[in-house]
Amino acid sequence: MIRRLIHSFLTLFSFHQPLLFQSPNLLWRLQNNEMPDEYTDSSFEPAVIWLTIGSQDIGLTSCAPELVIIGILRIVEELLMRTTTSNVIINGILPRTFNREGFVNKGGLLNPSSIGIPTGIGTNDGSSGNAASGVFNTAGSTDGTTVASTTKSLWQDIQVVNEELKLYARYRHRVSYFDHNKKLFEDAKATGKDLRIDPKYMEDYFHLTQKGYQQWGAAISKRLEKLIVLPYRNMPEGLTPKKEKKSEENQEDFYFGDDNEEDNP
Repeated sequence: MIRRLIHSFLTLFSFHQPLLFQSPNLLWRLQNNEMPDEYTDSSFEPAVIWLTIGSQDIGLTSCAPELVIIGILRIVEELLMRTTTSNVIINGILPRTFNREGFVNKGGLLNPSSIGIPTGIGTNDGSSGNAASGVFNTAGSTDGTTVASTTKSLWQDIQVVNEELKLYARYRHRVSYFDHNKKLFEDAKATGKDLRIDPKYMEDYFHLTQKGYQQWGAAISKRLEKLIVLPYRNMPEGLTPKKEKKSEENQEDFYFGDDNEEDNP
């Protein structure tokens, strides 16, 4: 499976150089010579910088949404400071859950597979339980051995962060927001505890599968085509694409909304 995933990624983005970490790690790397700026390399001016960060801040270190937002926006500002014309696209944090059935509004065991917990032990909704039912709300088991602790849903925090990022991008020059999350659910119209990640796209409800990468990558490629190619296609030399007003403060920029807005006007 790993080889298929690598093949799909390289097929879509063989010319890209991804950096994958939590927000503080990524910021540190940007500030410590892993990204040239206009003073060290004036030729480094990519048309688009695609930023995907934040999931591990929420799911791995349990950062509060406010801190995740600050961390991501600090990275965006760093990227803008180091470039003069590049467009920064903030990819909304993808859905994830510890629930073993993929329901994003329910809690679940924390990484049960990584510590060998057999199927059937633990809670799918994060509620309290007892020894008779095999459901627990704290670390431990009926025989005194440690298993895992139940966790809350991550989806609410992800939504809070994404809404703030979308609002920020709407009014920030050279910044746009991209959201593909609805495409990763079995039924995007489901509400409450019925909202479930489609295992075809996220088998472990965190990492994308080959089909997930193909679908996400195709949507990204479509947006890049719209952002980079279409505005300049068939235009006389010396002219630039018409820009539209992006904010009430008369900042001019290309605004592309998100993937869901495009498909569901």
